[in-house]
Amino acid sequence: MSISPEFNASRKLLYVFGYPIAQSKSPLIHSTGYKALDLPHEFSIIERPELTEEIEEILGDEAFGGMAVTMPFKVSIKKLLDDFTPAARQLGAVNTVIPRLGADGKRVLVGDNTDWIGIRNVLLGGLKPEHQGDSQSTGLVIGAGGAARAAVYALGEMGIRTVYLFNRSRSRIEEIIADFASYNKINIVPIASLAAEDFTLGLPLFVVGTVPVQGTFAPTLFSVDGLPPSAEGAITLNPAAFSRSQGGVMLDMAYLPKRTALIRLAEESKSEWSTNPGIMVLLQQAFAQFELWTGLKPPEEEMEARTLEVYEREASGKL
Repeated sequence: MSISPEFNASRKLLYVFGYPIAQSKSPLIHSTGYKALDLPHEFSIIERPELTEEIEEILGDEAFGGMAVTMPFKVSIKKLLDDFTPAARQLGAVNTVIPRLGADGKRVLVGDNTDWIGIRNVLLGGLKPEHQGDSQSTGLVIGAGGAARAAVYALGEMGIRTVYLFNRSRSRIEEIIADFASYNKINIVPIASLAAEDFTLGLPLFVVGTVPVQGTFAPTLFSVDGLPPSAEGAITLNPAAFSRSQGGVMLDMAYLPKRTALIRLAEESKSEWSTNPGIMVLLQQAFAQFELWTGLKPPEEEMEARTLEVYEREASGKL
């Protein structure tokens, strides 16, 4: 399957679909890219609480150029598609719909997942020589939802063979282990806490948090950006996760606040940790989407600069 050679010659309609997504940054990111490359395409928000016939009609429109899919439709959208990439099959979720030309010249709707690409690129981008990563390095994923699955897959594709998985619900961890049983690139190790003794196969070089800010509690921190910590129903964070002497790379998938409890724990570690907020994953996965849809290299500098300009205003409370 291939992209139509005429794709960028005429205006295409691209979308982000989910609910609620009124504050989505996807239109800003992609529209900035189209403007920078003088492309005629339009990127819009479709905010609907249900998957309706309207979505099927949009996918069938001749002007349809692609769709970013977010919660809660990453699984249900699959029934409207024709084929899937290996990543989408393994993760069981689609965040990118791509129109392609089949061998017979007919249009085929392909479901892909670029979430893992965003995670991989951010983690690799933060890696420094002093972190001294090697073939025995391990990773830690906190949480057990869809983002956690993407993080596990990303670490496996990066060559990390041991991935610790920590979550309040052990049953959710067992579900991930079962779903990754045929994915032989990694060994998923469930852990009961984030204490140093739980990391029996080596302290993690990579740490990925996928739990909402309100779902974490860091007893060693008095507050996070002025918000008092609360332990009720939350995952308890332990600074021992960041006790690797050479440091490492951590990513918190939460967008705001800019300095989450997890990021603060890494920053206050005695070793050198590269810290990254979730907005960086959004950008990296969007760059991958841009190229999948248009066949062109995205103007990353322009797209990132404009998006971070808006993000910084939000983070400082100026919007």
